[in-house]
Amino acid sequence: LMKIAFNADYFLFNLVPFASSLDKNFICSIPQKEQLLENMINSYEKMDLLYKTKLKTEIQEMIYPAIYATKKLNHFIDIAKGRLNACGK
Repeated sequence: LMKIAFNADYFLFNLVPFASSLDKNFICSIPQKEQLLENMINSYEKMDLLYKTKLKTEIQEMIYPAIYATKKLNHFIDIAKGRLNACGK
């Protein structure tokens, strides 16, 4: 359920036109954007922890996909932190 809610937030966030803009003032003009980014980072970090916990219980052939998914999550954490840093946070 957390993953579904997070994916919906992330999808809606990326639909906003400022997501691809490099103009700092425009990026930072959306109310509650910083809170959304912080929530995204927290959600990805929680999902990352769940994947790492799941690794301990998976059979050998499932280890690679779980590690790959964790690396993808870390990439999205970095993107969200970069967007948050664009607003001086």
